[in-house]
Amino acid sequence: MPHRVAFLNCEDAAKWADHADVWRQALMPLPRHARDEDGDIELVEYRAFAGELPSLRELDQCGAMVVPGSHHTAAVGAGLQPAWIEPTKELLRTVVRRRRPRIFGACFGHQLVRVASTLSTHC
Repeated sequence: MPHRVAFLNCEDAAKWADHADVWRQALMPLPRHARDEDGDIELVEYRAFAGELPSLRELDQCGAMVVPGSHHTAAVGAGLQPAWIEPTKELLRTVVRRRRPRIFGACFGHQLVRVASTLSTHC
């Protein structure tokens, strides 16, 4: 059975349209002869930038979540942000409070996780 990983794609710029594929390749497991039978990874993409977010039921089936980079910023008070950022932050607040699945944030994703972590302590 593969290890399921939720991938919250936060990049809507056309020049980075292959963003999910780059991550999929980076997370690919070792060749079958060099790993155990359960080493497969299933990367389930959610286009957060288009309002597609996993439900809590879907997240319960994931062992991890990757929140990658974006050309946007998650900084509070950074001015006008796309509408999809706030619901994504809210989902991350819930995940932080639940402490599952595990989250890996890169660049912009790390900013979002940090903001969600900070705000969730005040809820």
